[in-house]
Amino acid sequence: MKTIELKTFSLPSEHRFEASGVARIGGSGRFLVVNDKGKRDPMDRLAVAVMEGDTLVVRDRLSPEVSIKGHAEWVPARGFEDATGSKLNAGIVFAVTSFGGSDDPAKRNLLRIAFDVDGTPDVVEKVAIADPEAAEVGFGYVNVEGLALSPDERRLFLGARCWGPSKEERGFGVALFEYDMEHPSEAPMRPVMVHLDAVVGRSEGLAAVEYVPELGGYLLITSYENKETGELGGHLWHTPDLDLLADVDTWLGLPRLPLPDKPEGVCLDGERRILVVFDRDTKRKAAAGLAQNQSVYALIEPAELFSTV
Repeated sequence: MKTIELKTFSLPSEHRFEASGVARIGGSGRFLVVNDKGKRDPMDRLAVAVMEGDTLVVRDRLSPEVSIKGHAEWVPARGFEDATGSKLNAGIVFAVTSFGGSDDPAKRNLLRIAFDVDGTPDVVEKVAIADPEAAEVGFGYVNVEGLALSPDERRLFLGARCWGPSKEERGFGVALFEYDMEHPSEAPMRPVMVHLDAVVGRSEGLAAVEYVPELGGYLLITSYENKETGELGGHLWHTPDLDLLADVDTWLGLPRLPLPDKPEGVCLDGERRILVVFDRDTKRKAAAGLAQNQSVYALIEPAELFSTV
């Protein structure tokens, strides 16, 4: 199997950058990269990048406080985990924070961001969305890491990496909470929930999900991190339909490509290649000789994924 080449890209500031999600902005050739850090400077949390050949370059940073439509009061959003671009309305991108049982309102947000034809951010709108814990799954802790739209964009999915009665009692896997896009403030449907231990031999959790019509379905990323041993890794998956994922046996037959490091976000670039961004924390950056404002990405040909079946 071809070795996946990891490349670096940087924020234009000197602050911490740990890319946690990526979305293509319509046909502009630009991408929204979300950062789960940015505590020191809110403008570090959302970045607009372009692909120059095979090189991902951050051009702008976007403050989530710049232009909030319809809200007299605004609590800055932080802890971003994923983003997804509309395939039906060019220039519309959604970005989601972690939720994760936090009492911090800044970590419980879904933003709708409108970009102009040049890929420049125009309006940021906070979407009133019900907490995924409202799905009556009986859990007090749900950590969101994925965000996707259905093909007709009448449904929105929040994907959880781990869940449980509390953070200390959480389990890892894939949970997908389905919302009606016309009424996102209503409780989501009871989610698809599955653990992958029997499929991949360890407790991988969802890191990203994205609808990709060019590939006839959805791309998903799951990842694993053992903080005691330092073991990292994950997988890139493809499924024609999210509804199939409730059955563990279905996962055994899906295209599945092993990924190194800690993969976090996925979308297609303008050349129909799969763009994956990775999260490297402070310790791993130091070991690799990376600066704190650098993050990591890879470009993968779809044939590499589909040849695994």
